[in-house]
Amino acid sequence: MIYPAPPVILPRLAWKMAFESGGGGEKFPGFILGANEENFGRLETHLKSTP
Repeated sequence: MIYPAPPVILPRLAWKMAFESGGGGEKFPGFILGANEENFGRLETHLKSTP
């Protein structure tokens, strides 16, 4: 009897940043978005290299 391989379930990560009113987050949306993309790119590279 041959059993099919179980489906591959990849982990998901949700990220939400919340700033207090007047905390300055709204002043730097381009910087924050770019920095998040860079950090997630680094995380992705690291996770792909981890067994």
